[in-house]
Amino acid sequence: MQSDVPAETLLPQELTADGQPQGVIEIGGRTWQRYTARPGERALVLLEPERTVMVVGSATEAELRDLADALE
Repeated sequence: MQSDVPAETLLPQELTADGQPQGVIEIGGRTWQRYTARPGERALVLLEPERTVMVVGSATEAELRDLADALE
C-alpha cells in the first residue's frame, strides 16, 4: 500500500492499536520501520516526505523484506 495520508493518521488505521514499532531495517538502501500489526501480522513501513509505503501481512519477515525490496 502507498498513501499520501499523513503517517500519524494512516498507521493506526491500517495497523490498528496493536501496531507497535519494533525498530528499523535497511532494505534496498532505504530505512524501513518494523511494526507489529493486526494479530498474526507484521508490517514494514517506509516513511518518505511525499508518501508512506506499507507492506503488511502474515508472511515471514524475510518474505516481507523481499517484497519491500522489489518496490521502487
